[in-house]
Amino acid sequence: DPDIVAWGFGRQPKHAHNLGPFTWSPHDVWLAFTDSQSLDDVYVVLVSPSGLIVRKKLPMPVKIGTPVEWTDDVHLQILAGAQTVRFVVNGSEVQQLP
Repeated sequence: DPDIVAWGFGRQPKHAHNLGPFTWSPHDVWLAFTDSQSLDDVYVVLVSPSGLIVRKKLPMPVKIGTPVEWTDDVHLQILAGAQTVRFVVNGSEVQQLP
């Protein structure tokens, strides 16, 4: 299988995802993690205990395995190089803050 060989040589196979690490919001309202499909195609994903899934593409590349940091149950941030990208959860949407 060429995908298994690609992993053996340190390359990511086609259609692979790198998930996590997983971080709960302070009161377990959301579980958040990054979903890296490639170095330039990274999403923040939020999942509620009721099954609601919210996904937002990050505006810039981040290192694979970058954790999501919660400041409260609706505000989160991700470190992208020297910049911190901040988001707010508004119902079933994630919006980037200026």
